[in-house]
Amino acid sequence: MNATYDIREATPADAPALHELGAAVTWPTYAPIAGAEYAAYVMDTWWRSDYIAESMSRTTHYVAERDDQVIGTAVVGALDGDPVLWKLYVLPSEHGAGVGTALLEAVVEYVGDGAGRLLLSYIEGNEHAAAFYRARGFTFVRAEPGSGGVIHHWMSLALPRTRGRPDTR
Repeated sequence: MNATYDIREATPADAPALHELGAAVTWPTYAPIAGAEYAAYVMDTWWRSDYIAESMSRTTHYVAERDDQVIGTAVVGALDGDPVLWKLYVLPSEHGAGVGTALLEAVVEYVGDGAGRLLLSYIEGNEHAAAFYRARGFTFVRAEPGSGGVIHHWMSLALPRTRGRPDTR
């Protein structure tokens, strides 16, 4: 496997490729955990090309690509004033190649120093996601019912404050 890939901000022209990525990641991720009905709900709700293109007006999308193929994505937006990582998905064939970590680093850089923390959620039973995020410093915040009849586990990453404002006293 060629380990070289590029991370860039997505554009609405990427929506069809992101829809294809969604189809490739949704079924193996969610069907075993929450069933085929939930996987279909996820595809019909968050991975439609029109929804993806429209959501770019209120969230920032990144893509990882190799040889003009989208192999991963990350989407960051806000909820109640906090930055939230809404999506981080990588083709199963690319797991372990550093793509997910590179996408997460792009999001952290985008969010910047002023945020204090980055939130995300994953569905109960997705231990692969939980382990990935714990290994990168995320800690459990709460569990709550989510759309589609699943339980969402929320996690938080404390962001470093590397560029504090100078003391002007």
